Amino acid sequence: MDIDWEHPRNDSPSKQKYEDWMVYLSVELKKQNMLLTAAVLSGVTPEGVTYWDSADQTDNVIRAVDWFNVMAYDGGDGNKHSTYDFAVLCGKYRKDTRKMPADKNVLGVPFYGRPSWASYAAILLSSPNAYNTYISMINGMEAHYNGISTIQKKTQYALENLGGIMIWELNQNTTDSSKSFPFIRRCSLLYRRVSQ
Repeated sequence: MDIDWEHPRNDSPSKQKYEDWMVYLSVELKKQNMLLTAAVLSGVTPEGVTYWDSADQTDNVIRAVDWFNVMAYDGGDGNKHSTYDFAVLCGKYRKDTRKMPADKNVLGVPFYGRPSWASYAAILLSSPNAYNTYISMINGMEAHYNGISTIQKKTQYALENLGGIMIWELNQNTTDSSKSFPFIRRCSLLYRRVSQ
């Protein structure tokens, strides 16, 4: 079970409610040999400043959850969206500052751009060579996104330092194998078969 309660507030009762809920779910799911995961915000800004609400992932929650899908994207529009450096800051915050085990720290990567919110596939339709870079014009806007080299670099970082990667979302990938990272393309094709 993946819980996507992104905004329990550190200074409100929702922090304790979130902790109670996650600990309860963990106990009940383990009885059925099931996993509990959670999608969580980045934890830090693209400049490395800790978000106040990052403490909503208490030590009890960290112990209860099997792994966290860290949304290392949506740091803002333009170059704040999801750079490699931002991904590393997110990984280090969870692993080093919060002492989260590396295998519980799964790096989220986006398959869309900002500020356009266009999918990677739509960006490629608008600009066929966009896979070679991380900035392209779409609908009159300069979209920042993750091209092949950025995804490869983030994947390597996650494999060496964290618990892997999570993609938001496979549906936004291209079906053109020459413009998609090979293993992600295979995942996309499998996802499409399963979801049909």
